[in-house]
Amino acid sequence: MIDKLASENINWKNSLVVMIASRENLVGDILVSSGIIAYLGVFTQIYRTECVKTWINMIRSFNIKSNDDISLNAILGN
Repeated sequence: MIDKLASENINWKNSLVVMIASRENLVGDILVSSGIIAYLGVFTQIYRTECVKTWINMIRSFNIKSNDDISLNAILGN
């Protein structure tokens, strides 16, 4: 059984890297997602995209990390 699970070591390491990056970006992602939910629901997709880019740049100016492309569906799904 140990031999069969040894091949999964690579997958586990990759998953760990993704989880660590997700944890570091969690605060910024939730902050932007909250803004999307609270303020941008009635606007067009083009305007929403511009706002999200502006917000990401703004929170990074305060040294808050976030993903470059925040997916509201992914955030709400998690």
